[in-house]
Amino acid sequence: LKTLTDARLVTTEQESAEVAHEALIREWGTLRKWLEEDRNSLRLHRQLTESAVEWERSGRKDSFLVHHGGRLDDALTLRDNPIYGIATSEDAYLRACVFARDQEAMHRKRLQRRILLGTILFTSAVLILFAIELIQLNIIGAQRLGYQSFVAYIDKDYNKALLFSYQSNLIYKNEVADLVLGQLPYENFPAAKRIKNPD
Repeated sequence: LKTLTDARLVTTEQESAEVAHEALIREWGTLRKWLEEDRNSLRLHRQLTESAVEWERSGRKDSFLVHHGGRLDDALTLRDNPIYGIATSEDAYLRACVFARDQEAMHRKRLQRRILLGTILFTSAVLILFAIELIQLNIIGAQRLGYQSFVAYIDKDYNKALLFSYQSNLIYKNEVADLVLGQLPYENFPAAKRIKNPD
C-alpha cells in the first residue's frame, strides 16, 4: 500500500485507502477482483444485519432464520473475517441459523432411518406373507394328491394310489396319503415293498 501511495495511485486516510485514478481500477484486474469481492462481502454483511434485526424484532422466531445452505456458509465466512466486525446480535443470529441447520439435518436423518426401517418391515412382512402363501399352496397341493391317491385306491388303481400318496407325503405329510399307503396291497406289486420298507 505504501508503494501505491508513494506512486500517487492510492490516497490514504486514517483507516481507509482510496484509488486515485479510475484507470487503475479498469486496468488492474487483481484490484478489480478485490473490489468486486469486497462489494459482495459488504452486500452480504448488510443482508446479514437486516436479517438479524428482523429476527430480533420477531422475538427470535425460527421462521425468521433466512440464512440456509450456501448463503449461511458465506455469512459464516464473513463472521470469521475480522474486517467486517460482526455485531453480537448478528453472531447470535448466525448461531441460531447453524443450530436450526443442525436440527434439520438430525430430523432428516431420523426420517431417513424411519423410512428405511419401514421399508425393511414392509418387505419382511411381504416376504413372510409370500412364504405363508407358498406353504399353504404346498399343503393344498399335497392334500389334493392325497385325495387323488384315495380315489385311485377306491378305483383299485394301486399304482396311481401309491404314486399320488408318495408324492403327497414328499410335499407335505398328510393323513389321507398315510391312510392309503397303509392300506395298499403291497404283495400285488413288488416295487412298492421297497417304498414301504426301504431296508
